[in-house]
Amino acid sequence: MPIPLDLTALKTVIERLEQALVRHLFSPLDLQLQDGLILRLKAVYELSYEMLVRYLKKVSTNPGQNRLMTFDSVISHAQEQGLVLGCTQKWHHFREMYINAKKSYEDAAAKHALRIIPKFLNEAYALHHELSLRTEN
Repeated sequence: MPIPLDLTALKTVIERLEQALVRHLFSPLDLQLQDGLILRLKAVYELSYEMLVRYLKKVSTNPGQNRLMTFDSVISHAQEQGLVLGCTQKWHHFREMYINAKKSYEDAAAKHALRIIPKFLNEAYALHHELSLRTEN
């Protein structure tokens, strides 16, 4: 039986990130667009991780274990359950990109974040798809 989990916001931010990426490809020198793209990337990362945690908590057979979940354990459990495409190392890379992009708008951090967006979009779409199959919206 599917568990309740509202994925509407996740779907919306993923789609908006993709739309912003397409616009950025046509105007790569537009710094305002670049800044907005990075903000959308942060929103997708935050919601993706939050939905992973919520889902794993709902399906957990040991509620006490939920308090002990680290980033590595969340991604590891998600990988074991086929919720994410990438390995823990890949998600560490996404998290590092998110943290660096969040700290500042330095050109190097922004350029790195922009290069990784297509890979992260694939992860986010795959996560949304898997969660959609397993939950009731």
